[in-house]
Order: sequence, then structure tokens, then C-alpha cells
Amino acid sequence: MKGAILYFSLTGNTRLACEYIKNTVTGIEFELINIRDTKPDLRAFPFIGFATFASEFKVARFVKNYIEDMESCQKPAFVFTTYGRNNGAATKILADMVTAKGFRVVLDHALNTPENYPPVIRREHGHIENPTHSQMLKFNRFITELSGIAKKIADGVEVPERKVKAAIHYVMLSQTFTAQMMQKGMGDKKVDTDLCLCCGKCEKTCPYGLVTIKDLPVFNESECCGCFACYNHCPVQAIYTDNYRQFAHYPKPIPQLVEKLTIKNAPQKENEL
Repeated sequence: MKGAILYFSLTGNTRLACEYIKNTVTGIEFELINIRDTKPDLRAFPFIGFATFASEFKVARFVKNYIEDMESCQKPAFVFTTYGRNNGAATKILADMVTAKGFRVVLDHALNTPENYPPVIRREHGHIENPTHSQMLKFNRFITELSGIAKKIADGVEVPERKVKAAIHYVMLSQTFTAQMMQKGMGDKKVDTDLCLCCGKCEKTCPYGLVTIKDLPVFNESECCGCFACYNHCPVQAIYTDNYRQFAHYPKPIPQLVEKLTIKNAPQKENEL
């Protein structure tokens, strides 16, 4: 049976976790679909996954807009989020979004990964130990359950919906934090002209199209949500603000996470099932 995982990932943590799911799950062959690239025809996929990272205690504006623009679809689905310091209400909100589009959410999971958001790294640390051994055990149990559900769907067995919950204070926080607050915390972006290559990486990286290259990168601060994508991905660290300069860049998953989310560290499929 074929399935699809629609994912949104800026620094690669979520994509890496989705690759791990794809490579270790049994009973289904998942196709990974980057929602920044395409709006796929889902008719060929009996089982759909939605994956993204937690942002502002919820999910990124890009994901919200993408799902709201989708056609209604009456299919079973699972939701999956990654997070650094705090998942907040992200998984619940993602589940509510896809449920509103007709999907039946049958499974959910949230995976703690290293932090890629400079303000949190400054206040605390990078959480580079995550996912811990116990968190990886839970992740693998989730994939085992996912395999079982895929088999039931392939066999025509109806799988009951799952009610995804979140603590009420996280739901309230998700309603409080705004893109404007995140942008203000980041600060207006500037460019070190001695370093900038005008390579266009920041323009391509911004999921909202808020960076344009003229003589130098120009940023639309009034629409910016402070996601740090342009900052994290600048290959020469030329983008900075008054609050953050040459600090805690996270352009891709760190080696510790890559090592943990490799197929060699996954449980044997036969033993898992």
C-alpha cells in the first residue's frame, strides 16, 4: 500500500524524522512530499501523514495556509510534529486543521529534537541531547503502531479516530503569540556588506517570499514572522539583527541527530511487529 507524508521543514529536522519513519515503517510505502514544492493529488494515497515543526506553540503560518487551501478529503491520517524546547499545542492544532478538511486523524506523535531557534538557544541551550534514549523508544513505538494501522487500512479495517489533546495553557499561549511578536523578538534584519555574496539563498529559503535580492537582500519586515530561516541558512552568516549576530546558526540537522535517526539505529522490523 502507498501513502504520503506531507511535510514542512526549514532546517531539516522534520524532514529527517520523516525519512526515518519512511525507512522503518512496515506495511506501507510512504512518499515524502514537501508542501513548499507542490500540491499533490492525494487520490492515489489511502493513508496521509502531516508533519511539521512547532512554532509559537502552534504550527507555522505556511502550514495553516496550505491546509486551509486544500480540497476536503475523507481519508485516514496521522499528524506528527517536531519541537525543540516546547511542542505547545502544535500537534493538537495540526490535528484540528486536518480534521476540519475531512481527514480522520487516527494517530499522533511529537518528537523532541535539537533546538534550531536562536532566541531559545540564547535563553537556555541547544537541547542537543534530544531525542533521548527514552524519546527514541517512544518514537519507535509510534512507528510500530503506525505499521499496524497501515495494515488495518490495507485490509479494509476501519481504524477509530483519535482525539488529540493539549494542555489548556498551551492552547491559550498559541492564541497569544503572534508573528509580530516573533519578528520583534528577532529584530529588523540587516546585511553585512563585507560578507554578503548576493547568492539568493535567503530569498529561496523564506517560505513567505518576503526576501528579495536587489543590490543586497531586502526584507519585508511588516510581514515577517521571525522564523530565522534566512538567518539560519545564510552560508556566510551575513544576515544579522541588533539582537543576533554570528550566533547559533542551524542550517541543517546536527550530526548527533543524524546519527540517531539513521536506519541502522532503528529496531529490527520483524522484532517490532
